[in-house]
Amino acid sequence: MQFSVNKKINTSMTDLDRILVLAGLKRLDEGVSLNGLNETVAFAVAVGEAYEAAPKHDPAADRHWIALKRHTIDVLLKRVQGSGIRIEYTEDDPYHEFGSSPKMMIRAMLYDILVNKRLLIYSGNSDDHPNFSPEENVIFRTIHDYFTHGKLLSTFKRNLQEVLPNVMKGEKPTPEQLAAAMPQISLTKGGNMGHSFTLRGELNAVSAHIRLAPKEAAPALFTEVAGQVCYYMCTAQFPPQKVTVLPGFDFKNIGKTLPGSEADRRKKEVMEILERSSPEDFIDLKIAARPKVKIARLLRNANSHDPYGR
Repeated sequence: MQFSVNKKINTSMTDLDRILVLAGLKRLDEGVSLNGLNETVAFAVAVGEAYEAAPKHDPAADRHWIALKRHTIDVLLKRVQGSGIRIEYTEDDPYHEFGSSPKMMIRAMLYDILVNKRLLIYSGNSDDHPNFSPEENVIFRTIHDYFTHGKLLSTFKRNLQEVLPNVMKGEKPTPEQLAAAMPQISLTKGGNMGHSFTLRGELNAVSAHIRLAPKEAAPALFTEVAGQVCYYMCTAQFPPQKVTVLPGFDFKNIGKTLPGSEADRRKKEVMEILERSSPEDFIDLKIAARPKVKIARLLRNANSHDPYGR
């Protein structure tokens, strides 16, 4: 990778900032209101427990899913279909071709969309939804991945043209080349954590998706994405799909809880536990599938695509 040195560098910049400036690339911003790993984990526990406590189907919440479905099929699906991207569904977790780290998986997806004009979507666990049919469920996943995790596509294309022009002509890159072409994808504070397949990446993804959708669809998006991924982070199990509004959360500012709510109280309580405890200590969860978990495991899960290992 060739860097131009005729760039002015601020000495207060992070290492990532310096790399980006030298490469002529831009920093990418996040959308979540969470500061640090402890707060991210505490928020996830509060959301996961709220998901556990909520009913499987609250008929009063159907209107949020109807609004989401209409916008997904009538507006966003048509945009994807008009883009020339081929959608393929798979029962296997896709995008491990260049490595299984969250950073490489998102790079592999962007590469597939840009070069192969294809997007692979996981089709498992798509039935047993109180409102979506299996087909509607995988269409929702298609839209979510394309417009949120695929948000970096234009940046990725520009980067490839700058540093790996032969890839745009059909030459297959190595994992190291893909990483060099997309240094903005970082899992540490100060980099772009908002688009990879991690807990924080999914929280950023739902934030981006909510900004695209009508206001009435926001509670459904929060339950579908944040609710399910936070439950999964706590338990390493895919949760039962639900149509219910999770109380106590700010759907506009993802990461924030409503003052005085049970969610707010629980988030603060978990943060206090994390701050005074050792990573080897256990924390009690109000989730039947995993009522107790080691703190070190929760912290690791928050930055991992694959909780509890393989």
